[in-house]
Amino acid sequence: MERTSEQLLKWEPFPGLPRDLDAPSLTTDYHNGFHLILAEPRADGRAFRVEFKQPLAFRSVNESYRLKLIEPINSQLPWPIFKVQHSTWVEWFHDQSLGIYRDWVVEHFLFMGEHVIEVLSAVQPVITEIERPSTFE
Repeated sequence: MERTSEQLLKWEPFPGLPRDLDAPSLTTDYHNGFHLILAEPRADGRAFRVEFKQPLAFRSVNESYRLKLIEPINSQLPWPIFKVQHSTWVEWFHDQSLGIYRDWVVEHFLFMGEHVIEVLSAVQPVITEIERPSTFE
C-alpha cells in the first residue's frame, strides 16, 4: 500500500486570528495539561491561550531546525496554526503504543512561530484570547 504524504493545512479555529503569532510561553503539568501562549510580536499585540487538557505527546524545536517542514508551506506563512493530515508522527504514535489507541481520532496540531511546536491530541484545544502579559515583548 502506498503511503500518502503529509499535508499541512492552515487551521483557523475562529475568524480574525492574527497571521503572525509567536509562542513566548509553553507549560505542561499533570494536573493542568499543556498550555501554550501565542502572542503577536509587538508590545500592543493580541495574545491567546491554547489549552490541551490531556495531550498525547508534544515536541518543540527552533524553526531553523525544521527547514524541510517549512519550505513547502513557505508561501502560506506567516500563519500560526496548522493541522497535519496523513501525519507520520501519528503513525509513529500508533506504532509505539502497539496500536491499542487506533480507535481514537488522533490529530496532529502544529504551531508555527520562532519555534515549531507540535501536539498530538484526541481532543481539539480550547483557544481563548487573553490580556497580554506585560512580560511578552
